[in-house]
Amino acid sequence: MAEAKIMDGNITVPYSWTTGPAIGAFLTGMRDDMKLVGVKCSKCGQVVCPPRDVCPKCFIKNDDYVTVGPAGTVVAFSVIHLPNDDQPAEPPYTLALINLDGADTNLVYLLGDVDPDDVEHGMRVEPVWKEERYGYLSDLKHFKPL
Repeated sequence: MAEAKIMDGNITVPYSWTTGPAIGAFLTGMRDDMKLVGVKCSKCGQVVCPPRDVCPKCFIKNDDYVTVGPAGTVVAFSVIHLPNDDQPAEPPYTLALINLDGADTNLVYLLGDVDPDDVEHGMRVEPVWKEERYGYLSDLKHFKPL
């Protein structure tokens, strides 16, 4: 029997996917208007940001998009000291749970323009946008203290 031969190489498989209505509205709001979009449940009234197509409490379809923020409050944070493959900044940097004004859920995002030692629970923050935006989550550079 002949010995199997192995050939090394990479196969590229191009792929595109839809963001869906909720995340599409979120990314478009960031790109076009530098605004943060949430969605309000018509049954329980909860405002979720980033928006979801279905209410996480009531499990009904959501489509009442609302603007939240732009300011918010740090409700929890973590200072990252060790490097990793997908880091958004050079360590040390701070990731925070931010409760945007008008939202009932929290957004996880990078804090910038602040020393990690100066971050506090309850700190008020606002978004810092990139000058050129393309409809990506990274169009929002980070949040900074007010």
